[in-house]
Amino acid sequence: MAFALRRSSSLLLRDWEQSGSFAADLLEQTSSRLRLDPRDRAALQRLVYAVIRHQRLLDHLISTLVRDRPDALTRRLLRMGLVELLLLDGAPHAVVSETVALAGRAKGLVNAVLRRAIREADPIRSTWPELPADVRWSVPAFLWKRWIAQFGPDDSSKLAQWNLQPAPVYLRLHLPAGVTPDFGSAQVCPVPGFPSYVRAEGPIPRQWLEEGWAYAQDPSTQGAVNHLSVFPEATVHDARAAPGGKTLAIVQSAPDARILATDQSADRVVQLRENLRRLRCDSVVKIAQQDWLETLSPSLESARFDRILLDVPCSNTGVIRRRIDVPWRLKPEDFGKLKVTQLSLLERLAGHLAPNGLLVYSTCSLDREENEEVVEAFLGRHPDFRLVSQSSVKPWIDGFDGAFSAALEKRSR
Repeated sequence: MAFALRRSSSLLLRDWEQSGSFAADLLEQTSSRLRLDPRDRAALQRLVYAVIRHQRLLDHLISTLVRDRPDALTRRLLRMGLVELLLLDGAPHAVVSETVALAGRAKGLVNAVLRRAIREADPIRSTWPELPADVRWSVPAFLWKRWIAQFGPDDSSKLAQWNLQPAPVYLRLHLPAGVTPDFGSAQVCPVPGFPSYVRAEGPIPRQWLEEGWAYAQDPSTQGAVNHLSVFPEATVHDARAAPGGKTLAIVQSAPDARILATDQSADRVVQLRENLRRLRCDSVVKIAQQDWLETLSPSLESARFDRILLDVPCSNTGVIRRRIDVPWRLKPEDFGKLKVTQLSLLERLAGHLAPNGLLVYSTCSLDREENEEVVEAFLGRHPDFRLVSQSSVKPWIDGFDGAFSAALEKRSR
C-alpha cells in the first residue's frame, strides 16, 4: 500500500469518527475525489474496513502496549498499523515507516509500539483465544449481551466471526430477451437454490450494471418476496421500496401484477425511480412518494391491495458485514424505539390490505424484539389477522445475510 493511501485511510477514519457519516459513503467520496483506480480503492477499503471491524480488539491491544491513553490521531494510527501487522499481513517495514511518518509528535511512540508488535506478533496473537469473546470479535458489550440471550455463546461467536469477513457480491440477473452475457469473462458462479442469482468471483462488466442486466442483492432478500405469493393481476404495494431490489423481485415473480412502489422521501423516490428505469421496470411499476406515518395522499386514502410488502427500518444487525458501522452506531435504547416505529408502520399498512390479502413484514435484523415480538404484538391487537408463515435467515447457518419475514393474512368477514 502506498503512503498516499495510508494517509487517505487516516483522514477517512478521522472523518468517520467525527462526522457520524457512513464509512461506505466516505469511501465513495474519497475514491471519487482522488480518482482512485479499482485496485487502490480496494486497498483503501480493505484497511479502513479492517480497522472499523476489529476496533474493540485493536483498542484492547493498544491498552496493553501503551501506558498512557493516546490522543485521537495516535490511536487511529496505532489501530491502522496494528491491524496491518497482526491481521492483514502488511509488509512490516512499509507499515512502520509510513505510519510513523503520519504521526507528528507521536512518531517515537508509534514507532516503538509497532516495532514491538512485529517482534512479539506470535505471543500477542496467542493471547487472543483467552480474551472475552466480545473483545476478541469486536462486538459492543451491550450488543453481545443481547446476542448471548437470544442465540447462546456458541452461535453468538459464529455470528461475530461471520461479521468480520468481507461480504461477497451477489447479483440478481435481469436479462433482456435475447441477451446472453459472457459468464466466463464476468467470473460469476450460480447460487444453488436461487436460480436468479450468481455470485461474483471477480470484476463485473460495467455494462451489466449500467444496462440493468444485474442488480447487486443478497439472496436472503428473496424470502420476503417468496412469502408474498403474488398471483397474476394482483394489486401489489411495495412500501418503503427504495432502492428497488425487492420491487424488481416482485416484477420477476409476477410480470402481470399491478405494482405500486412508494417511499418516504423525495431523494429515495429519485433513487428508486432511477434504479427501476435502469432495470427496465419503470413502465410496469407505478412510483409515488409517501411516508406512511404521515398524512396520506388522496389517491392512497382509500386504496386497498391484495399484497403488501413492508420492509421496515431496523437495526440492520443481520447485515453487519456489509454495513460495518452498525455495531458502533447502535445504542441499547434503539431497539425499543425501532419496535414502536415498526409496529406503527405495520398497523398503518394493515388498514390498506384487501380481505384475504397478505401483508409481508420484513427486516434485515436478527433481533427478536424487532421480528417475532412485533408480529406477536400486532396479532394480539388484530384478531382479524393470522400468521400464515414466517422465516429467518441466520448467517452462521444459512451462509447469507440475516433477514426475517412474516406473512400475515387478513381474514374475510
